[in-house]
Amino acid sequence: MHSRLGSLNAALAASDACGARAGRRLRGYQIEGVSWGIEGSYLNSFSVGLGKSATTVVTAVALDYDRTAFVVPAHLFSTWLEEIVRWAGVTIVYELLGNRRFRIMRCYLDKHGSVLHREQVKELPDRHWLLVSHETVAEWGRIVSVARQGGILATEAGEDAAREMLGVVRQPELVVVDEVHNFGHTAAARTGGLHALCRGARRVIGMSATLLSGGAHRLWGPLTAVSTGWGSYNTFIERYCGAERDGHNALRPGLPTNVAELRARMAGLVLRYDSSDFSHELPKETVQRVGVRVDRATTKHIGDAVFQLQKALRAHRGEPAASRFAPGEVQTLRNLLAETKLETVADLCRDLVAGGERVLVWCWHHAAVERLAETLEKKPRVVCYTAHGGCSKAWINNSIDKWSVNSGAVLAATTELLGTGVDMLARVCRFQIFLEMPWRVDRWVQARGRLVRLSQTQPVMTYVAVADVPFEASLFDRLLTEARATDPLLGDHRTDLVAAALGLDRNVGLQLNEWFKE
Repeated sequence: MHSRLGSLNAALAASDACGARAGRRLRGYQIEGVSWGIEGSYLNSFSVGLGKSATTVVTAVALDYDRTAFVVPAHLFSTWLEEIVRWAGVTIVYELLGNRRFRIMRCYLDKHGSVLHREQVKELPDRHWLLVSHETVAEWGRIVSVARQGGILATEAGEDAAREMLGVVRQPELVVVDEVHNFGHTAAARTGGLHALCRGARRVIGMSATLLSGGAHRLWGPLTAVSTGWGSYNTFIERYCGAERDGHNALRPGLPTNVAELRARMAGLVLRYDSSDFSHELPKETVQRVGVRVDRATTKHIGDAVFQLQKALRAHRGEPAASRFAPGEVQTLRNLLAETKLETVADLCRDLVAGGERVLVWCWHHAAVERLAETLEKKPRVVCYTAHGGCSKAWINNSIDKWSVNSGAVLAATTELLGTGVDMLARVCRFQIFLEMPWRVDRWVQARGRLVRLSQTQPVMTYVAVADVPFEASLFDRLLTEARATDPLLGDHRTDLVAAALGLDRNVGLQLNEWFKE
């Protein structure tokens, strides 16, 4: 355990060394984050664009452990390689890939973080930096779960067996978890896999700009990864989430309870700085509503879709997610709204592209991305690249690379895929359009933050296409209001976003947030 003064001095020394290598200095709050990591495990909840990745890489340099593992989404591997080379100067990084047949790849990097050569190796050296994908950790969790349920292996033996199967035979000393809020669901295999990976680590650092906006029940997974004493998930939600039994006798989280106690317990575990504290350093963003007129027939179809969704939610209130209704009502409403706005957004893209600008268009689901690409094909001199969950990693990287060097091009992407963790977009683009508004505030904040961040050098223009129907207008107003909330009270005031737009009560909003989380 380091003293507070010793940790700060070590953080300053690491910041100076890494800053000289990167050609830039860490800011004061980032140095504070490094000192927290030197002292112990914690959750870094800096707002979008404030440099969480740089902070954790410098922390890894300061700790100088032999075995460091970064748990990140697979599509962000290239972004993390750039950060590691820039701040740590490490030019050989290992990747753990696969979800059934695992393999270790050794990556040789140039000074910019681009991969010069990859080769498969049988085992990791004694000292290494390792990237592990969320998908691989999820598979790890499934292996652990099978080992436990089979009764053949004890818990620790099951986790050791999982580690053997993954090819990681030695426990990482430092585990850095990007987008740690994705491990908040207790039933997900990835949460069990993460806890197995973190068991025995000397330090665990979780990163998430939206840690406090997903509901108090989503905090159990991240908190138990970095500290002990939280008890089981059921114990946690009974204490802090007002959990009640549903018709199937399963505990379901409600609105937060004992918030002051939870805040006090989290005080030394969560370090948060809000972007509003550094508005003078971030680029100016202008959010402009683009109204879309809707004909009478389409307005009726949308109204009917809203009614059917309201009816389905009321009918299934209180039921566990496993017995959720078919998502047809949601899909129908989304498709109707997206289809209504395609031509307006395509025309706006055409006008911006004609001025030589790159344009980033956000969609909620991949069908809207493909429909926009089809619509833009009919516009003269408009090139559109796509990136969504149905594309291969190679396709996504190729799309981003081509868009980045092609002035006057459109990149259509889903908020789920590129809405988190990607920093490179801000270097080449300042115009973004929301064809579909996210139905969650955290997705809205994260997606906008791809361009509104410290690496952006120009003012950002954000256009939001809003159909002229009550549901869309209400959703847009609430997104703006909730995103400006200065006190993220563990997500309780953000989970009822769509429910309020639908005219339903907050408890239905809690369930809606659970059912339609991605």
